[in-house]
Amino acid sequence: MALAAGITRKTLKRVECGDPAVALGIYIRVLDALGLMSHDAAQPKAIRRDPRSLDARSLAMHQSIAAKLRQQPVLLDRARATIDRWQAQGAGRASRPYLEAWRQFIDQGLEATLAAVTDPGERGNAMRQASPFTGILDNRERWALLRGLRG
Repeated sequence: MALAAGITRKTLKRVECGDPAVALGIYIRVLDALGLMSHDAAQPKAIRRDPRSLDARSLAMHQSIAAKLRQQPVLLDRARATIDRWQAQGAGRASRPYLEAWRQFIDQGLEATLAAVTDPGERGNAMRQASPFTGILDNRERWALLRGLRG
């Protein structure tokens, strides 16, 4: 990604962390490399932010996560560690019940976890708002998925 944007990996990391000291032009180069810039004008493509679109994007992301979990069930340990870390850092009151529910699904095994991760219903949408699976997809996988969803 850094190569495609014409920047160093260190600068890309600063962009990923939202460093406000990075020049706006660098952010535009990264957006362009991700295919998120309109080429007829330097305006970002419209990103739908309505609840339905956000829920659909989250479900698609978690379906990809589920596929990776199925291939590498050991990644459930990473989700457990994320839950432990968030709880040790004092997870917010609203997210605590979801983190406990995720822990229960993970403790029940892979199939229970996959069913929860890909639940298309209201409960699944709510659970994904506090998903401990955020680090399962690497940046390349996540960006490819998001580019595909933007069409």
